[in-house]
Amino acid sequence: MKNLYYLRSNRGSTLILVAIVTIVLALISGVLLRYASTEKRLNNRNVIRIEAQNAAEAAMEYSAAELATRFQGNRNFTTTTLLGAPLTTHGVRLPILFGAATGTPTTVDPASIIVHVSSVSTPTVGRIGTDGPDAWDPLRGQIVSRRNVRLIARASASHPQIGTTTVYSTQSIEVRDSRLFNYAIFYNLRMEFHPGAPMSVWGPVHSNEDFHLTTDAQLTFFDVVSSARNIIAQGFNPTRSSNRNISFRSGDPVNGIPPTTSITGHAFGYIDSFLATRPGGESFANRASQLYRGSVQDYSMGVEVQNPPGVTNPTEARSMIEPPDFSAGANPALEEQKFSRKAGIYVLVDNAAANHSTAPRVTVFSSALDANAYKTSADRATWLIANPSRVLTPPNDLINPTRRMRDNREEKNINMIDINMGIMRTALQANAGTPVGQKFLVNGSDWNPNTGWTGAVYVEIENPNRGFTTTSDILRIGPADSSPRPGVGTDIGTATAVRLVNASRLPTLTSAAVDPGVSFVTNAPIYIAGHFNANGTMAAANAAVQNGSERAPDPDWNNGTPNNRNDDLEVPALVAADAINILSSNWVNAAGIPIGDGRFASNGGSVVPRVAVNTEISGVFLSGIVETAGTNNVNYSGGVENYPRFHENWGGGRTVLYRGSIVALFTSRFATGIWGKGNVYDAPTRRWGFHEFFANGDQPPFTPTIRTYRRTDFRDLTATEYNALIGGGFGFTEM
Repeated sequence: MKNLYYLRSNRGSTLILVAIVTIVLALISGVLLRYASTEKRLNNRNVIRIEAQNAAEAAMEYSAAELATRFQGNRNFTTTTLLGAPLTTHGVRLPILFGAATGTPTTVDPASIIVHVSSVSTPTVGRIGTDGPDAWDPLRGQIVSRRNVRLIARASASHPQIGTTTVYSTQSIEVRDSRLFNYAIFYNLRMEFHPGAPMSVWGPVHSNEDFHLTTDAQLTFFDVVSSARNIIAQGFNPTRSSNRNISFRSGDPVNGIPPTTSITGHAFGYIDSFLATRPGGESFANRASQLYRGSVQDYSMGVEVQNPPGVTNPTEARSMIEPPDFSAGANPALEEQKFSRKAGIYVLVDNAAANHSTAPRVTVFSSALDANAYKTSADRATWLIANPSRVLTPPNDLINPTRRMRDNREEKNINMIDINMGIMRTALQANAGTPVGQKFLVNGSDWNPNTGWTGAVYVEIENPNRGFTTTSDILRIGPADSSPRPGVGTDIGTATAVRLVNASRLPTLTSAAVDPGVSFVTNAPIYIAGHFNANGTMAAANAAVQNGSERAPDPDWNNGTPNNRNDDLEVPALVAADAINILSSNWVNAAGIPIGDGRFASNGGSVVPRVAVNTEISGVFLSGIVETAGTNNVNYSGGVENYPRFHENWGGGRTVLYRGSIVALFTSRFATGIWGKGNVYDAPTRRWGFHEFFANGDQPPFTPTIRTYRRTDFRDLTATEYNALIGGGFGFTEM
């Protein structure tokens, strides 16, 4: 009985223990289930919050992209520009992304996605800093006009067991307008450098396309270098040498000269955008940021394509130098960028006819509208007789269409439309007592420059690929006599271009109503003969000259006072054309008139380039180039170092002193001869610098604006902050 009792006692204890364990397990299971349920609820709540946040951010991204597209197509927009034209892209795209029709489960209610956009702030103009957070700004150091638009987005996501979660987000879009000539060098095309002699570049440099860098000597950049694509230490032409003696700015200036660091001598050989593909795999963005402190940036560092509003590619950029299009189908954004529409003096060279035995008719107008009316008339001669008040009579010898020169790069005889800038300058400053032949007239009466001059001169060659019969600049001289040689004298040219002569001082007005300076633009190639906007008194080479701080060498330039309108010895000037050619002061006489385009040598009559002399030029160059092309890209463009085209023997230390800004926006349409032919020129000593006129905001009339965008201040909002902004009188409008 005792054993039986013992067994019953043990059995009872076991049952109790099992019961306790079961209860404990049940409790644990309950806790775990409750925890799992809570975890699931929290995860679901987090998921719907993330979906709501993604929806709000997507709404802002679509809105920001639409804003950039609209602003890029609208050069001038007001603070209220969005009130009558709300954004629409987010409303179209988001229901597709988050709607049930996509087949992807979503908790977002498309109807809950709401975007508010503030009014556009008034512009603030100032120079972007060079250190702190501005050190990595591609526009650092430049004068920029900035406007802001703030976006606020709201989106809700729901779950049947969780309820609804609403997220609020905001970010600002900074619309930044800078001047195109803030850059020492700006390319809308592939940029290439391959100088054969040491070359230093002062001032910012930017390329919208790949930037290829090689050199046979030393190439040094002392300011920000940026590319919206890649910076490549290799020629685009694979057959050219790939020497990499290249240095970029790496710190703040000491005694006016910034320190520089070479791209070579590092762990992986050299530094460029393809660094990550070489052993070590280090990113260019990381390495360049450490070495150059923001002075070298490519697309991986946020550099964007920079273009004037309305311009999206080189073809559209080309339209900036084209005649106006008054047809109903014209693109208004592009038309607004054309210099021709802004010209106060419009010269039309009527060489559209199939054959000209003599020089073509050249007519001068005071507006593009009048020039267009003449061009589109049924009978141009009759129109001129019927509309004398719409035509300008130019001063004597302002325009000479009877000259011709040989261009060995183009392998053509080029007819020249010579424009005497000194005569134009005198005519602008004429008064009632000035003789009739020295001023502009309208229908026999004085033309008033104070109301008619805009600062822009446009020359339209109706067909730059057509020439006419005329006389060469000068008869070439033989080895032992003065007899003419074949190909000179009266003959027909095969193309027509513009040539600026007597241009050491340029036409300008000091009236407060018009910006000082001149923008001279043509749709054809242009040749500059002699000193331009400078008198040729060239100081000795030094660092100050190279960085462009030497302005005009005249001792009373601007009377020592910046922005002094009463002194125009050197003015902000622009030359824009299909291609830009430089002819030295030896091409012209003391009055600036061309006296020869080449001579026979005295060694038996072989043709050699004319011997150049030192020449000084001050102004912006904006033109096309002939890009590297051909089988394996063997036809080198000539690089930035050969952007202006030369035609003389500049050897023996003869110098081109240039201070300005070099801009290549498109490919040349008419001057398409490739670089590198023999018997064209011997290279000059290049003393080039960025003109501090432009760095300080003094730019030629109608300087194009380039527009970029920067997103700032992205953050989430609370419901209270959101409601305060919407209802706080900050000008937000629901889109």
